[in-house]
Amino acid sequence: MVPQSILAPLCAAGLVLVPSEPPERGFENGVFTSERFPLIRMKVDPAFTYIGSVTFELKSIALVDRHIFVDADGERINRMIVLQFEGFLDNNDHTYLWGVTNPISLGEHDYKHNTFFFDTSRAIAENPGAETDHTVAFLERERYQLASEQMVSRFARVVDAARRHELIIFYHENVVATGHSLAEISEDGGILPQHIAIAEALTRRSLKSFSVLDD
Repeated sequence: MVPQSILAPLCAAGLVLVPSEPPERGFENGVFTSERFPLIRMKVDPAFTYIGSVTFELKSIALVDRHIFVDADGERINRMIVLQFEGFLDNNDHTYLWGVTNPISLGEHDYKHNTFFFDTSRAIAENPGAETDHTVAFLERERYQLASEQMVSRFARVVDAARRHELIIFYHENVVATGHSLAEISEDGGILPQHIAIAEALTRRSLKSFSVLDD
């Protein structure tokens, strides 16, 4: 080991590079890694570009950390992947009580899966300061435009025994890509029976856009 009396002057002179601590969550060489709770490594389709993260308190009871990938033509987003790490703050004793229905296995775990359809403008108006509000604002700061009518394939699991933390993966596409409007294919966030094939195809495409390597 080099004595500190020798190492310190060399570092100050820029002759020795001491590696910094690795980021706790980030994207490198096509793989997103979370090195803190929960641990996860996820490979993302190279068509997507990682543009960063947005972190905020949700209703003063939970901390949300969203990491965002986009597949875009210039400023216009065609597809988007969002990894959401969420956990309750120490100021409460809430827990996530939902169970895993319609499970899909990703890596070593089963995730609750569903699809839903929504209008971002309406979501922001009804829930200011929530996920959609923060995400759209972040995208606009990064000079990206997200179409108002979105369809989403969602994967979620609770990640701790105390049930105070969850991980959610959202895969977004623009409704307009179906050749229909939101009102034509969806009601109350769900798919109309005559258009169930749209939701099924969305799920298949979402599973091709990423893969969980391990956690």
